[in-house]
Amino acid sequence: MDELKDNAQEYAAFDWNLQQKHAGLSHNPIYHLIINSFKEVYLRLAKSFFFLKIRSIVPLQENFIMNC
Repeated sequence: MDELKDNAQEYAAFDWNLQQKHAGLSHNPIYHLIINSFKEVYLRLAKSFFFLKIRSIVPLQENFIMNC
């Protein structure tokens, strides 16, 4: 987690890998296949989600620093 870069693509890839690991822990091969079928859609949506999250957090951090 320390080597995770602060950008949407890295967050999306990290989150996808986490979801894959959880699917593997279920010991249900069907669940794992279903999860795999959503990879492209998931990564595309997750990049958008984390991009928006990062953009909304940065102004808050800058505002906090300026007011300290």
